[in-house]
Amino acid sequence: MIADYDAPLTEAGDYTEKYYLTKRLVKHHNNLKIHLPKEPPESLKIAYSSVYVTQHLTFEDLLKRIVSFVLPITFNSIQILFRMIH
Repeated sequence: MIADYDAPLTEAGDYTEKYYLTKRLVKHHNNLKIHLPKEPPESLKIAYSSVYVTQHLTFEDLLKRIVSFVLPITFNSIQILFRMIH
């Protein structure tokens, strides 16, 4: 899947044509003589292995599991590690 968000960098951090155009534009209008560091190489792309779904929740079951809090809570207080709380 390829998505184009018209950004200077892709979601993977790779350079786009917009990146190079912006770089040239800034260089053209910048009167200061500065040394820019070398651009990092683009990252290596690999495919992940397949993931098989073995369980699921219906939307209604998911809604039943929603918990609301008035004050911010910590991961430790609800005994959750390495997950996101909304």
